[in-house]
Amino acid sequence: SLAAAANLFPPETFHSVLAVYPVVDLHTDPALKTAPDTSGRAIPAVISKIFDRCYTHAAYDTRDPRISPLYASADRFPARVMIVTAACDNLAPEAEALAEKIAKEPGKEVVRQRMQGCNHGWDKSARPGTVQGDAREKTYAMAAAMLSR
Repeated sequence: SLAAAANLFPPETFHSVLAVYPVVDLHTDPALKTAPDTSGRAIPAVISKIFDRCYTHAAYDTRDPRISPLYASADRFPARVMIVTAACDNLAPEAEALAEKIAKEPGKEVVRQRMQGCNHGWDKSARPGTVQGDAREKTYAMAAAMLSR
């Protein structure tokens, strides 16, 4: 969603773009990516490399913003962006860096939230009353608030 919104359409096409634990940098070696909180289960580098290869192959420059939205110009994103990361996810720092980059652009409203105690994919099996369940409810509430403005 981030790559499409920033590269395939004029910036005013979308009201908002929302991303939960997104991959935004396929250029950086997954072995160099570290979760902010190392107490959880990060995505193993070997698995990340396989996933990265599924998105593109070696013939393409992975710094192309259509592949890695971290490299897109901040002014290309919609006026409202929400990026939610997971503290135990090694993809969190790159997504948070993108959020900071977009937030510096005048006229951009950026909602950034790191969910503590959560791994990549935390919302898929989150149960009510757990840290992950609470994070999922908070994420959905933030998304609804952004989309209703």
